[in-house]
Amino acid sequence: MTDHVLQSVAAFHHIQDLTGTTKILANLLKPDGALLICDMAPLDKPIDDAKYNHIIAHKHGFSKTDMQELFESAGLKLDSYEEIPKVADEVKTFLAKAVKN
Repeated sequence: MTDHVLQSVAAFHHIQDLTGTTKILANLLKPDGALLICDMAPLDKPIDDAKYNHIIAHKHGFSKTDMQELFESAGLKLDSYEEIPKVADEVKTFLAKAVKN
C-alpha cells in the first residue's frame, strides 16, 4: 500500500533509528507524496533525561538542517520547515514537509 500523505506528530523524538524509520515511511509514499513531521524544535536548554534512555529514545528537538539531512537520507526533498510559536512555557515545535520525487 502507498499513500499520498503520511504524518507523524510528536513521535520522531522518541524513535531510535530515525534514518531507517524515515526510509520506511518514504517507501510507503507514492511519487509526489508528502511526509509531514510535527515535533520538537531544538530546546533552549538541555533536559537531563539520560536515566530514561534505556527505556525509550529521546532526542531533544530537530533543526531545519537536521530534518533536511534526515529526509535526504531517505530520498526525500525538504519542501518546508516552519517553527510554531510556543505558548507560555510549552516546548517549541515545528512542522516539516518532505516530498518524494
